[in-house]
Amino acid sequence: MGLMLLAALAGAWLAPHDPLAMNLGQGFQGPSWSHLLGTDALGRCLLSRLLAGARYSLGLSAAVVAATMSLGAGVGSLAGMAGGKVDMLLARLIDLFLAVPPLVMVLGMIGGLGPSLGNLLLALMLSYWAPYARLARSMVIAGREKEFVEASRIAGSKGLALFRRCLLPQLLPALLVLASLEAGMMVAINSGLSFLGIGVQPPTPEWGVMLYDARLALSSHPWALVPPAAALCMAVLSFNLLGEGLRDALQVRKVSRF
Repeated sequence: MGLMLLAALAGAWLAPHDPLAMNLGQGFQGPSWSHLLGTDALGRCLLSRLLAGARYSLGLSAAVVAATMSLGAGVGSLAGMAGGKVDMLLARLIDLFLAVPPLVMVLGMIGGLGPSLGNLLLALMLSYWAPYARLARSMVIAGREKEFVEASRIAGSKGLALFRRCLLPQLLPALLVLASLEAGMMVAINSGLSFLGIGVQPPTPEWGVMLYDARLALSSHPWALVPPAAALCMAVLSFNLLGEGLRDALQVRKVSRF
């Protein structure tokens, strides 16, 4: 996990070659001392593209998870704290978004807005916020009835102050565990959409784009598919292990997006 974070933060500077530089005379060269992982069809260094692509594959996923967690936690907490008609309205809204397959929403939004990095971020944020909202709402409703919360309310705390002092410390660990578990799924979704041509666009060195480029020569040069595929598998596994470790360390009950 640490190596992937290092690649995401400093991959562009660690890359031995320009990840966008083409050399058509060196297309699909095997691993060598000059290109440790070989080159793609356009002669671009696969190692350089893999390192630079971590910023897009991991950075975009982190941005989406942070945005969806913030939006979902805000809506869910507002519903749980407000109660009454506000809670009923927001709860129905949450149920509506949970009932629609999020990938269908993403494809529909990108189809209407057009494929771009900004549109991809917006579509993913609006499609995946509901699980965080449901978790936040249920925990706030359960937490506001506890004795220490009632004592704080009697002492004069209310509204945002009550939420910040008493409910947020209980809510935050569960949100972090859910976010870490969903981060791996988001990496796979981002790269999958890029592979389909509706996410990050070529020639950006993103792992899904690299998979798309490598598929054209799968039968003759299968080794070109290995670096981005291995990086994706390691990223998903690392985030899942991180989520499990956080859940045990923070003593959070099992959380799920379903």
